[in-house]
Amino acid sequence: MGFNEWVTLATVLLSVVSVGIAIYSARSTSKDANRQIASIKELARIQLEVAIETMQSEAKIYLATRKKVEDDKKELDNQFLNQPPGMGIFGSPRTETADKIYESRCLSNQQQLYIDICAILDKKVEYLKALKSKLE
Repeated sequence: MGFNEWVTLATVLLSVVSVGIAIYSARSTSKDANRQIASIKELARIQLEVAIETMQSEAKIYLATRKKVEDDKKELDNQFLNQPPGMGIFGSPRTETADKIYESRCLSNQQQLYIDICAILDKKVEYLKALKSKLE
């Protein structure tokens, strides 16, 4: 076997070895990439669960606050109904009555705000749940 045959054999052998190394490396890289993708999906799922729980907790707080505002409004309205008629000229309402009407309106607006916030949070929770289901 001459020098040219050894060179040809070595070239072929090195080519086969390099192809083998490339295949092994590609498979290893593919497995690593798949593991990384799975880890990222798991992390995203966990973050979505935390966001959903947080929004649901916020919604519960807003609902409780809305209930308190509703109770305060009812109490204020009951005080208004139990108050004697106005003592001003031609039976016009007293300043206290006007203040109570204003406060009652403010409480109504505040109550509506909490209702709207809860509706927005519910929509966000539904969106996040849909996104989470796409990850699984």
